[in-house]
Amino acid sequence: MVNHRKLAFYFIRAGLLTFFAYYILHLVKQDHLNLYIAPRNDVYVKAAAIGFYFLAVLQLYAAFRSWWGRAKNECGCTDCNPVSTSHAANGVFYSLFAIPLLLGLLLPDVAMNSNLAAKKGVSLTGNVNQKATALTASNKTDSVSVSIDTVTPGSPTPAPSVIASTEQTAPSLKAADSNKLPTSTVSDPLDTLFPHDEYSEDLAKLGKKLYKKDFISIGEKGFMEIISSMDFYMENFMGKKVDISGFVYRENDMKEDQFVVSRFAVQCCSADAAPYGLMVESAAGKELKKDTWVKITGILEKTNYNGNEIMKIHASKIEKIPAPNSPYTYPDFDYFEKSS
Repeated sequence: MVNHRKLAFYFIRAGLLTFFAYYILHLVKQDHLNLYIAPRNDVYVKAAAIGFYFLAVLQLYAAFRSWWGRAKNECGCTDCNPVSTSHAANGVFYSLFAIPLLLGLLLPDVAMNSNLAAKKGVSLTGNVNQKATALTASNKTDSVSVSIDTVTPGSPTPAPSVIASTEQTAPSLKAADSNKLPTSTVSDPLDTLFPHDEYSEDLAKLGKKLYKKDFISIGEKGFMEIISSMDFYMENFMGKKVDISGFVYRENDMKEDQFVVSRFAVQCCSADAAPYGLMVESAAGKELKKDTWVKITGILEKTNYNGNEIMKIHASKIEKIPAPNSPYTYPDFDYFEKSS
């Protein structure tokens, strides 16, 4: 005898699995998968879609076997019925899968913006001021002793929605004990400007390369690495001409001519996304609406925000640009090697 209730659940499972696979295929076709998943995970998500289709076929096969009366209870008994008798329990269980799926299919795919940035807090990079304070040359030796003073401002805690911090930057090197850098022998004149220990060696190498440039372009690739290096050796980059692209973000306590050009950094998926950016000052800034994508060109300077010394761009040129197909930036630990 056909168990119609059990048969219905086979079809429900097959339908859910099929639509999950279809949703992934839809995102791939619309080129919207990168709004939710980091590119390095694309292959796993696409493989999951194939797996969903395969499981859906198995559920349909089980349904037809049950319909044709060929399915037998593996336990050998006649009263075995794995399906719960509670309609409410089954309805709640399957709705946990159906509702998110329907929301994903019915709602538009949009990139993360200022609203989420306000909730997460934008990292403006710079709650620790690194300053080389002693370069001592000896007539008897060729060594140069370099000390780094780590200054932790005793000012009020920054506003919760804007966190002037690089604790989440890749790599998180400011957590290292940077006030205990070892004495090193200088073989490169830039070593005195970019002292480092084993934890900050990569930042120093990238910093030296950037320091030699008259113009620094902060693009999607290397976004976090470049900002981290410049922030770690902030004094060395003052007066440098830079450009950067991102969306406009503002805090209520910012001046009219101040805003942040920001991008979300994604490690694996949108759930771990964190906004990073640089403050910009320009008289034309008050005319820009939040979430407008812009390209900023200007001179790198310092400013004080919420009691913390941070980098800012004194903008000489502001261009409105369309939002890129890939609006996020992704930490790239190999970027230091690629750029060397």
